Amino acid sequence: MQKISFYLILLFNFLSCNTDKKLNDHQLSLKISYLPGFVSTVKPLKCGEINNTYVLSRKDTMILDTLIIKQIIDELHYLKIKQSPKTDCDIRIQCELIIPEKDTINLCIGKSNCIIKNGAQMSQGDKVIYLLRNYSGYYNSFSNEELQIFEELRSNKISSLH
Repeated sequence: MQKISFYLILLFNFLSCNTDKKLNDHQLSLKISYLPGFVSTVKPLKCGEINNTYVLSRKDTMILDTLIIKQIIDELHYLKIKQSPKTDCDIRIQCELIIPEKDTINLCIGKSNCIIKNGAQMSQGDKVIYLLRNYSGYYNSFSNEELQIFEELRSNKISSLH
């Protein structure tokens, strides 16, 4: 009887650990706010200003799909801090990536494809930009002709982005 109790307790602990791991995966989240289409602004927007200033015209998306989020996280590892950052990165997309028990990563993407990660301007990352714009619905605000302006869509790398 004691052996059965021991094995039941062991089995319960094992199942509890697996359930916690799955729960943590589901707590991964990515909130994306963006200005759809060609929005004119009086001055270049900085990280954080989309949520504070453009409440009526912005679009919000929440991504909970762990496969998509993990793909974005993997691509973030390739970004390096830019040695000579641009002075104005006119922000059009801002993201908050929540990784449970680890970190929150704030990302912003500008009109000219500049990327700001946690306040630091990063090297060019066409794949990260594509993934965020694609899964947020950002590209849906543009016609097929207008989509030609997006460097990440024109580059030879587009076939490797899917």
